[in-house]
Amino acid sequence: MTRQTPVGRKTISAPLRLTAICALIISSALAATTLSAASMRCGSRLLSDGKVPGPTMPEVLQRCGEPYLEHQNQWLYVRGDAVYRVYFNANGELSRIKHEIAR
Repeated sequence: MTRQTPVGRKTISAPLRLTAICALIISSALAATTLSAASMRCGSRLLSDGKVPGPTMPEVLQRCGEPYLEHQNQWLYVRGDAVYRVYFNANGELSRIKHEIAR
């Protein structure tokens, strides 16, 4: 199964996507330094956690665009060598941002 993507972004099949997800999780566990960052830059805007209520999923999507990967209430954004994990609570509001840098 493939899905439409913005111009310049490749479409990948479901098995290849699963392989990429597994590789990303394993490499993150083995070779990443986790920082306790509470913000992520989206263009000229800064997305921060800690606000109550936090931005909703549609607001994050509008500010930051499509995530590289979505899994339940966790979105993954890749910016250069940085990986941002954006977590949402049960109400669909931003609850936490984790920032990782590959070594």
